[in-house]
Amino acid sequence: MLEVKQLSYEEMLEEKGYLLVTNLGASMLPLLREGRDIIEIRTLSNRIKKYDVVLYRRGNNYVL
Repeated sequence: MLEVKQLSYEEMLEEKGYLLVTNLGASMLPLLREGRDIIEIRTLSNRIKKYDVVLYRRGNNYVL
């Protein structure tokens, strides 16, 4: 049987340099809608700029 390893967001970013996710929740409405939008996340190349959206981890949860 083939075993599939579940990678963390950090591992996916390190391996591929980006990840694609959908959001959960309504806190980013009307900009992002659950079930409609796909979010591309890339590693930080420079400083955070105006209008950037930042993903960070708080405990075991990710916050966008």
